[in-house]
Amino acid sequence: MARVTLIIAGLLIVVGVAGYTVPEATHWTALIPAFVGALLGVCGLVALAGAAARKHAIHAAMVIALLGTLAAFEPVTRALRGGEVGVPTLTATGAMALLLIIYLVLGVRSFIRARRVREAAERG
Repeated sequence: MARVTLIIAGLLIVVGVAGYTVPEATHWTALIPAFVGALLGVCGLVALAGAAARKHAIHAAMVIALLGTLAAFEPVTRALRGGEVGVPTLTATGAMALLLIIYLVLGVRSFIRARRVREAAERG
């Protein structure tokens, strides 16, 4: 799961930097996906560094992903309420939400698989 975390982190950084370089969106908030990606990247590197910290690092990454997913829906709700939201913002936050939802699904599946393996080892 640590490698998946690093891959998602890299993709989020690309989304953030790409969103920032769009001429209509050169505001620091366009870099939010990159900030989330950097946090996930740190968690991924900690998880790779040692087995003792792996569980805690991936759990922290999952919390960051959940909060990032919730934050990504804010521009969508603002647009639905009639507020002005630019297309680059909606695109970047939509991509961030999609990547983080995929990461959360993969993470939950990994947690379930690890629990089943642990329980099977305890039984026999």
